[in-house]
Amino acid sequence: MTIMDWLENAEYNIGSPHPNSTLMALEQLQNAILLLAHGYSVYTDVDELISRYGSIDSIPPREESE
Repeated sequence: MTIMDWLENAEYNIGSPHPNSTLMALEQLQNAILLLAHGYSVYTDVDELISRYGSIDSIPPREESE
C-alpha cells in the first residue's frame, strides 16, 4: 500500500456513513502527512517501511540516497 492509497482511502472514509470512518480518515491523513513531511513520495510503499521500522512513528526522515 502506498501513501497515495492512504489518501484515497481517507477520501473514501470521509464520505462513508460508518460511525468510525471519520476517525479512520483522520488517522490515514495524519500518517500520510507525516511521511510526506519526512520526504517520502506519494508512491512510497508504506507496508515496506512499516516492516522495516516497526511502526509509522519509528520511520525516520527519508535520506537523499533513498
